Amino acid sequence: MPLFHFFAIDLNAPTSLGVPLGVLLLFLFLMHSIRENTNAKAGSSYASSQTHYTSANTMTVRMRGELSDAYVSFRFSEAEFRGSQCYINYTIELHKDGPFVIVAGKVDNQKVDRAYYGLRNISGTAGEVLSGTITCRSFYSGTWGIGAYRDSKDIHFC
Repeated sequence: MPLFHFFAIDLNAPTSLGVPLGVLLLFLFLMHSIRENTNAKAGSSYASSQTHYTSANTMTVRMRGELSDAYVSFRFSEAEFRGSQCYINYTIELHKDGPFVIVAGKVDNQKVDRAYYGLRNISGTAGEVLSGTITCRSFYSGTWGIGAYRDSKDIHFC
């Protein structure tokens, strides 16, 4: 009895779904690849092999006491890790007038980690779109977030 059996598979043969087998296999392979790629990028945790990280999820990381989108909405945020520094770039739109404090850095349990954060005081009028960069110490595990406050006394630290 031979050890190996070879089977001829017709990839053009229609399956019970009416789709050729080759197309179905290609579709399943692509969906698997997309899912793996999405899972690798999901969340806003930083992997030490990366130096540049962008995540839409970062802006949904809520911090205790943070102002709602009725005051300030974040259009973009991105963290870039260079050596011992983390540079967090952001673009915001103001919906109310006045001074605000933008805080960015490591977030744990909805609180800002005192060892890994930076802040910037801004002022503007409703409708203004502002961009800037906040610098903090680099961290190699955990979640980073960004948020807006009316005053630095409103920030909750861990």
